[in-house]
This record gives sequence, structure tokens and C-alpha cells, in this order.
Amino acid sequence: MPSATLSKHLPSVSGPQTGTLSYFHWNPDMHDDEKPFEVLINLPSIERNPQKFRRTNQEFEDHQVVVEGVRGREQDITLNKNGFSWARWNGPKEWNGITADEVKAMGHEWLRQGYLRDVEKFIKSEVQKQDGQPVDFVKVFDYKLRNSSDIASFNLRTLDLDNGLDTMIPVTHPHVDQSFDGAMIRLRVHMPEDAERLACRRFRVVK
Repeated sequence: MPSATLSKHLPSVSGPQTGTLSYFHWNPDMHDDEKPFEVLINLPSIERNPQKFRRTNQEFEDHQVVVEGVRGREQDITLNKNGFSWARWNGPKEWNGITADEVKAMGHEWLRQGYLRDVEKFIKSEVQKQDGQPVDFVKVFDYKLRNSSDIASFNLRTLDLDNGLDTMIPVTHPHVDQSFDGAMIRLRVHMPEDAERLACRRFRVVK
């Protein structure tokens, strides 16, 4: 599935709309020898010698496409049928108006014991509603705090990928988050004590 960026805002109406998407372009002269990559952290080697150490080897090309709007019929889109869905959640009331800096100050443990537990309950209820059968449990295994700083400012930072409270910019490309093999790796990394048992039954990665 190609990576794509929506480069034209679509009207806020339901139904088919035409837009421009920027699709990843496979360049055989380059990508037959090396995988596509983009470095999102500030590596000293890139700063010292950008000609030798590239930040990315990706190429993109624009295409006109028809995008199907679903406003007003979000309930027709389900995880089982479409692989994604929408659900509205206002979140805990005590989180209203909290800034990213305040979240950082409260720390990981406060986040895990409060907000993430509420997230797990919400996802569990939504999946049960769609599946029509009980869900044993839901575990949030990864989280990232994001803000809307520009890409130039973001590129000047050194990012700690192991720290979910080290703010990142929003994702700019629609992309496939998990493959089958990737889901199995996630299971073994984040739930090693239950991995073998859960691998023998159905489990799902929800993002």
C-alpha cells in the first residue's frame, strides 16, 4: 500500500470528493538496493555531512484521486469490515484544558494509572460493541505525546523514542502501522509472559 499525504483540503460534506494525494514513488535505481527510509531524529552525522548521510531516500508523486466521505454514516465503518472505525470519546473530565507541558510534569505513572486505564476501558467497550462478544482485556502498550510544531523545528531536536512524553509532531503520511509479523513481534515485546498463550488465539492491534 503506498504512503500518501493529503495535500488539498476536502469540503466538509459526505460523498465522493476529488483531492490530490502524494504517493510514494518506487525508484528501482535506488529502492531495489535499499529500503525506503526517513530519519526523524537529529543525528549528528546528518548535520555534519548531509550529502553523505541522508535524512530520507523517499520520492513522491501527486495523483488526483476520489475520496469517499463517510460523515453521517460513521457507524457503517467497522474494524472487522474495514480495518478502522470512528468512535467519539470526550475523555476524563479532569483532563479538560490540560496542556502538553502539564502532562509531562505529571509523569508516566500518573498517565498509566489514570488516563491510559480509561482509554483501555473505552477501547474494550467499543470493540465488544462491534464484535458482539466479550473481550478479555485491552492493554495500551505504546503512547506518544504530540504537538503541532513545524517540521524544521522538530528536525533540530534529539528525540527519545523510548519516552512517550517526549513530544513528536503529528504523523504526516497515511501509512500501514502493523503487518501480521509486526503484530506478533509487538505481542512478544510488550507481553512476553502471555505471548505464547495469546498467539494461540485471536488478538488485535488497535491504533
